[in-house]
Amino acid sequence: MNATSSPGVSVILHTRNHEQFVGQAIESVLDQTFGDWELLITDNGSTDATPSIIRSYAEDPRVRPMLFEDNAPIGRRHNQAVRDARGVFVSFLYSDDYYLPDKLARQLDRLRDLPPSYGVSYGSPLMLNEVTGSSVEGATLDASGNVFEPLMKARGRGINNLITSLIRRDCLLAEPFYDDLAVEAEAIFFRLALVTRFARVDGPLAVVRDHGGNAGKAITRNLEMLDHLLDRLRGHPQMTQERRALVDAYQAWSLWSFGWQGARVGADPAWVRGCFRRAVQLAPRHALHPKTPIGLGIVALPARLRVRVNRIGHALGRGSRTPVYADDYPNDAVTARS
Repeated sequence: MNATSSPGVSVILHTRNHEQFVGQAIESVLDQTFGDWELLITDNGSTDATPSIIRSYAEDPRVRPMLFEDNAPIGRRHNQAVRDARGVFVSFLYSDDYYLPDKLARQLDRLRDLPPSYGVSYGSPLMLNEVTGSSVEGATLDASGNVFEPLMKARGRGINNLITSLIRRDCLLAEPFYDDLAVEAEAIFFRLALVTRFARVDGPLAVVRDHGGNAGKAITRNLEMLDHLLDRLRGHPQMTQERRALVDAYQAWSLWSFGWQGARVGADPAWVRGCFRRAVQLAPRHALHPKTPIGLGIVALPARLRVRVNRIGHALGRGSRTPVYADDYPNDAVTARS
C-alpha cells in the first residue's frame, strides 16, 4: 500500500501507558492473514516508553503513528483517527488486547456477499485471565440483520467489546463517537443498530486481557454515564415509540443489575435502593425477581454483617455482570459531560 492508496481496512489502535502490552497488539495486526490494511496508532499522552515502541514500527509504510501530548477523551481520539483513516472499513483495538490472526479476513468474508446496508460485522472475544492463564469465549449477541430489538433484549449478553467489530467508515462518520464523554465504548452500537445492519461471525475474533487494571469498579459513575447515553439515544432521529419502549426496558434492567451489583460490592445503601426503585418504576416485573428483595435485604443489614454476607455470596458464585464503560479505560481522561 502506498501513501495515496485506499486500504480495505483501517485499524485504529488506542493506547496510553501500555509499554508492556502495545508491542503485542501491533504485532497482532502485522500478523493478520488479510494484508490490505493500514494501522493508525493513537497514543493518548503516554508518559512511559509507549511512544518509543510505536515509533519503532513506523518504518512500515502501513503504520501511521498519531502521538498526542495531552490526554483527551477516547471518543475524541477515535473520531480524529476515523477522519484520518483511508479504509473502507474501520477496526478498533486497545493496546492491552490483541487480534487473532484471521480476525479481519473472517469478517470481510462475512460481508463480501452482503449489500452495503450491512455496516457492521461482529463476533465474540476470547477473555484471557492474566493471573490464571485461563480463557473463555465471551458472551455476545447472536443476531444478524436489523439488530436493535435483539440488542436491547439481549441485555448483558449483547455486543460486549468494540475490538471484535468491523465497521464501515461512512457509518462512523455519520454516527461519530460522543467526544464530550470519557468513553462511549460499546454503547455506540445502540446508535449504529438504528442506521445499519449487522452480520455476526461465529467464534472468537480477538483476545481481551483481564489483568486487574481494566475492571470497572466505580459503578455509580458507570450508571450515571449509561443513563446519559440512553437519554441521548431516545432523542435519535431514527427513534420510534416502539424502540423507545425497548430502551426503557433496557434501562430498567440496567438499573436492576447495577442495584444488585451495588448491594454485592458494598455500595451506598441509599444508592442501591434508588436503583431498585427506579427499575421497578420502569418495569414492575423486576419487583418479583428474587434478587430484588435479597439485594434490599443485604443493604438493610449493619455494615459489618453486610460484608460477611457478601463474602459468603462471592464464595458461592459470581454475581450478575453489570455494564462497564469508562472504567474499562483507567489510564485515559475522564471529561465531565456538558
